[in-house]
Amino acid sequence: IATLPANCDRALLLFVPEKQADGRLYNVVVIEEVSATFPGGGAFVCNLYNSNVRFVVGEHKMQLGSRKVLHLPMPKQRDDFNMATVAVQFEDNKGSWRTATETRLRFTQGLRQILVTFLDKTSGRPRLRTFTDTPPAPQPDPPAAGPPPAAPRAR
Repeated sequence: IATLPANCDRALLLFVPEKQADGRLYNVVVIEEVSATFPGGGAFVCNLYNSNVRFVVGEHKMQLGSRKVLHLPMPKQRDDFNMATVAVQFEDNKGSWRTATETRLRFTQGLRQILVTFLDKTSGRPRLRTFTDTPPAPQPDPPAAGPPPAAPRAR
């Protein structure tokens, strides 16, 4: 169903409704939980649409090919409420660009945004879905090997 990267300790799996050639009803997108590639405050952008998509996320402007993913740092262009502009344009089969959505999303250190573009099978139109994710809490270091702690003494 999904292949995890080697030595992957934590991963976020997105199950996207999309019939596969092997009969499965979902496409599984794996997002490795690595702070270097998916930092707090950043965004994970995934284009599952069948053509190119243009994204604007704050000051970040990019074009992403079909079936491609991209990790973005937190936008610097945010308002007083930590909201940044997010706009998406889809390329149609004639090579023209159509604006699908323009909105604002909150980008703070404690949250990560996930943006997924896809073809809605019901309407036949391209869509954008956004999800807000909370990064995993830092894990404490395992205790050092050695003798067990002494039992408390009675007074």
